[in-house]
Amino acid sequence: MLAKLLASRRRPTLVSADALVQFLCERAALITQKTVIGYCYARTSLPLSELMRDKPFADAFERGRRQAYAAVLEDMFVVADRRLRSATTARQEDLAAALVTRFDAALAEAAIAIAPDMRIAAAAQLRARLDTAEAQHSIADIARTSGERVYESMPIHERHRRLDRDSIIAGVRFLMVGLATEFDRRLNAPRIVADLLQSDDAATAESSA
Repeated sequence: MLAKLLASRRRPTLVSADALVQFLCERAALITQKTVIGYCYARTSLPLSELMRDKPFADAFERGRRQAYAAVLEDMFVVADRRLRSATTARQEDLAAALVTRFDAALAEAAIAIAPDMRIAAAAQLRARLDTAEAQHSIADIARTSGERVYESMPIHERHRRLDRDSIIAGVRFLMVGLATEFDRRLNAPRIVADLLQSDDAATAESSA
């Protein structure tokens, strides 16, 4: 009975490109929120509602939150790429192109507005990382990139946060590594890859028609 109860509470397997992107976006938003808001509270002992009364802080927070989210989501796509590569005999360039297209669309549709120039830069960064097939295989290694970018994006002046750099990076890595089991258990890699490549082919054909 317990086994059945636990099975019923398990989240469904991800079998489509849309489901994968939704999963990555939700987890990226959660990591960003926990890290940025959590750090601001730990550093100031004030709730976010109080901090946001100060316009310079509010502006820095919104800017930093966008940068942090884009950075974490980029890392999430790199993790997904590393887990999908072995499920396809297609050219890795095609898989990378499909993932970058989905990443750009996810940033365009994000609840927090991502400026076009940030999207272009982020998509270029992701493509460059996906093209380095042998680099950064472990989630901990991958997450170091967004950890450093999240630190840089914090809405607290650097002179007040510089001693917290390592702990901020470690926090992002810890949260992302915690998703390893969910990645491995929920991703139906062959079906996701097939859907990604089919969707990308369809989009390419439509744009050239």
